[in-house]
Amino acid sequence: MHKSLIIDLDESLVDFVNPFLASVNEDFGTQVRREQIRRYKFRENPEFPVKTQEEERAAVEKFGNQGGYLHLAPFPNTKTVIERLRSSYFLDIVTHRPSTSQIVQDTHTSIQTHYHNLFRKIFFSKGSKAEYAHFNTLAVIDDSPLVATEFAQRQIDVILMNAPWNTLQEYPDLNHSRVHRTFSWLEVPSRLREINQKSLCP
Repeated sequence: MHKSLIIDLDESLVDFVNPFLASVNEDFGTQVRREQIRRYKFRENPEFPVKTQEEERAAVEKFGNQGGYLHLAPFPNTKTVIERLRSSYFLDIVTHRPSTSQIVQDTHTSIQTHYHNLFRKIFFSKGSKAEYAHFNTLAVIDDSPLVATEFAQRQIDVILMNAPWNTLQEYPDLNHSRVHRTFSWLEVPSRLREINQKSLCP
């Protein structure tokens, strides 16, 4: 039986931060850049114009409800690698995107456009992504330092997509044997082979 992978969507499969910041900059007259986002939660970055959880959620929902999620571009090589992985693993997307009807519809449309029939299911998580892990889960692919730390502490391997907001300096708990920092999707198959081999060792 195939093992399963839990795969994040924004900043793992598709470029979310650049279009989202462009929208925020237009709304607030700011010039925040991707490389300035050093903390995973936008509101924790001094350059970001909103400072509360409610304001951040509102900005994300506004972006999504205006169709922002519909046109996000996949990162290089994602489709090629996902097609390869599908022959060996069950692939599920678990995302923290808001679950408004517009965002859910646009998400499914975008996934079918870029990754037609490659994923088994898409889940919109309102809490911990760890709720979607089960005995057959081999690994998680995500950019979030918070998600990575939680899964690693549960002894589930994480392929962490490198980003300015998941550095060891800001998140020292990422220095964990279960966290495998990765700089390109082309590295993912070999990382998974290493994880799989380790899981077979007594």
